[in-house]
Amino acid sequence: MPEAGPQTTVRMLAHFDDAQMLQRVNLDRTFTNEFAQKSKARFRA
Repeated sequence: MPEAGPQTTVRMLAHFDDAQMLQRVNLDRTFTNEFAQKSKARFRA
């Protein structure tokens, strides 16, 4: 995922959802590549 990906996602969601709720989201814990890395290792993709 690009470095600016999480911030871009939050900016887009702010147009549709409550912006104050989005400020409480911890982007460092929410948006990671961990799932993709584990899947790649498991399925040797």
